[in-house]
Amino acid sequence: QTPVSLVQSRGRARQADSKFIVLAESDKAERSIAGIYRAEMLQYSKVTANNYDCAKNVKEVKARNQISHMNRLKNAVEFLQRKRGEIPAIAVLKGYAIKASCEFDEIYRKEKDGKWRCDLNIFMPGIAKPIRMSRSHTSKKNAKSAAADALLDTII
Repeated sequence: QTPVSLVQSRGRARQADSKFIVLAESDKAERSIAGIYRAEMLQYSKVTANNYDCAKNVKEVKARNQISHMNRLKNAVEFLQRKRGEIPAIAVLKGYAIKASCEFDEIYRKEKDGKWRCDLNIFMPGIAKPIRMSRSHTSKKNAKSAAADALLDTII
């Protein structure tokens, strides 16, 4: 067992009233508290040796993620504009949701007057409120189509 694996294995004994037991094959194995401490310090020195600036890296990652997200949204809007009129609106919305990395939700219910109501929701990452559109019609299919057309008009 290496010093690093020994230190890491201690994390498996975290439950209340648990014990960390080390089995040694020979008397030569360094398993004293001082040995474990030296192994821990060795691991710490290896981790911190490269002068890694965590805060700077987090900022860079966030900036790259934001640029990637903006590019995905740009591509998704271009997809909407290109496909609008070529394929059904609901298919365009589903394609947009995939390209923009957002969730798309369809909810149907029958109202008291016998009409079908279709609620379409697009949940954008980083935006608290979804983009919603609801339409009612005598048929479920027409309610879905009307809601999809109206939602596309809202997005574009």
